[in-house]
Amino acid sequence: MQWAARANEAYRVLRDPLLRARYLCEQAGIDLQTESNTSMDTAFLMQQMTWREMLDDARDDADALAALKTEVVAARTAMRATLTRLLDNERDYATAGLKIREWMFVEKLAEELAHAQPAG
Repeated sequence: MQWAARANEAYRVLRDPLLRARYLCEQAGIDLQTESNTSMDTAFLMQQMTWREMLDDARDDADALAALKTEVVAARTAMRATLTRLLDNERDYATAGLKIREWMFVEKLAEELAHAQPAG
């Protein structure tokens, strides 16, 4: 039974690009400190604040909500490409670790957007 649980967990990690990236960094000895380290690039934090404000404003506007969803999907795609380059091509696990923490914020926003419905 323990082997089945491990196989299921391995499949889950390999299937999810963010979990896979986290795993690769952890295997390379990078401590992501996702729970305790909240320092991030200022430009990224400003972008997060902008997206959050847009989400608050878009709750009453279906078109604005759709536009924000499109923008966040594009950001997720770009982050995935960046991590692919950092992990697969450059083997820069330290920088990848920083980008993973950013990607986690974007994923949380994307999840909120998936459940957001225009009021009314």
